[in-house]
Amino acid sequence: MKRAQLAQSRVSGTDALKIFNISDMAENPARVTIEQIVVCNTTGTDLTFDVYHDKDGVTYDETTAIFFEETSCGASNIGIGHDKTKIYDVNIGVENESENIAAKSSLSKGLTYTLYGQLIEG
Repeated sequence: MKRAQLAQSRVSGTDALKIFNISDMAENPARVTIEQIVVCNTTGTDLTFDVYHDKDGVTYDETTAIFFEETSCGASNIGIGHDKTKIYDVNIGVENESENIAAKSSLSKGLTYTLYGQLIEG
């Protein structure tokens, strides 16, 4: 197993968009375990966000929500250490190419999502 950054995305628009699929990985692991989801507010505005895990497709709504209408990271002009980045410790296994992690922001390109975890070789 190897710990790595699995994905990073600054979602464009305010609809939910895929930010991770195992087939996006250059190393092509057998499976991954997502251990952290980091959400960083890059604006001067408070924002809200959703994160979804659809095991077999692209349904991004309440039925696949991991975080839904989550209180935003604080505005970035407040200063370091004042909630502009949130770190969530999770344990999400992703095993096949039909699984997607998606995110939705209340402001286009307002939040950056980064996933960290373990690559597990076959």
